[in-house]
Amino acid sequence: MRRLARAFRFSVQGGGIRSIARFPLAIIFGDFDDKPGTRLSPDLGKSTASTISTTGTSLPKKETAMKSKLTLLVLGICLAILAGAASPAYARSTTGYSAFKVQQGKANQYGSKNPYSCITEFYGEVVNYCPYNVYMEFDLPIDTDGSFQVSVQNLSFDSRNTFNCTLGSYTGNGSLGYQKVTFQFLGTGGAHQTKTVDISAVAGGTIQLVCNVPGNNSGGLSGIADINWNPN
Repeated sequence: MRRLARAFRFSVQGGGIRSIARFPLAIIFGDFDDKPGTRLSPDLGKSTASTISTTGTSLPKKETAMKSKLTLLVLGICLAILAGAASPAYARSTTGYSAFKVQQGKANQYGSKNPYSCITEFYGEVVNYCPYNVYMEFDLPIDTDGSFQVSVQNLSFDSRNTFNCTLGSYTGNGSLGYQKVTFQFLGTGGAHQTKTVDISAVAGGTIQLVCNVPGNNSGGLSGIADINWNPN
């Protein structure tokens, strides 16, 4: 402080009152102690150092949290991909009535007739009570491509009608890649029959069963009881 007083007097006496402005503010506000060689740290410096220290320690925590979240996200995506790739194709089954719909291969195929008005359900079996034949279609969803074994069972009670069914594998491109297998139920007049056939399906394709089920006449009732399909 004595040095500051002398410097101030020198500036005034020398007519250089404006020269005091050249001195740093740190000198004016106590940069030097009364004791020579002792330097004080202003409060502003301490506050700045404290701020820098706090900011410096918080950045790594944020970066660590972000890295952890990113790692978990990548692991989740990888597990989902692996689970999808490893998903097996399961065996499926359905009752005849749950899966059927009337197939119409051409416009006005049944004329004024309404097959839905005379097709009934009997313990899950779909039964044709109409006095005429009805083409019944059954959609068989699949999970993957490959070879499938399909088992079809006709009615469980007496039937003397013989009829054909066609199992088709569709690619969605019309006749391109279409495959089919035809089999027959014989009207033996006894208990139900089960027919088992194999067919291949491509990725993104579908399998459908179409049966030309005879109408209700002297030969008795006809229909489909249930269908099972399993990947080979």
